[in-house]
Amino acid sequence: MVQIIEKLETRDNFKLLIKEKKYIIVKAEASWCGPCKKVSPIFENLINKYNIENLIVYKLDVDEDDDVAAFLKINKLPTFISYINGDKMDIVMGTDEILLESLFKKFQGHMAF
Repeated sequence: MVQIIEKLETRDNFKLLIKEKKYIIVKAEASWCGPCKKVSPIFENLINKYNIENLIVYKLDVDEDDDVAAFLKINKLPTFISYINGDKMDIVMGTDEILLESLFKKFQGHMAF
């Protein structure tokens, strides 16, 4: 089952999250961002399609969790960052559905081992 987190507030909380959880995707967005709104249903469909067990999705609002956004050096929205076992794996910037889907496929490939 996928767990959604919407507020972490500090980079220390974020570091703890990536240390403790196996699969994480950070979705950096903002309420005023048009492309972020456009990609949201696509991203939600991918979450449901792949249904990665133990996946944590952190919806990072760059205006509200600005400490975490600064720590991750977010400079384009939307930005998606995947982590496996605490290691940063991939970064996808923008709304390309094929690139987004590759994040989920990589989790599946990792789970096969």
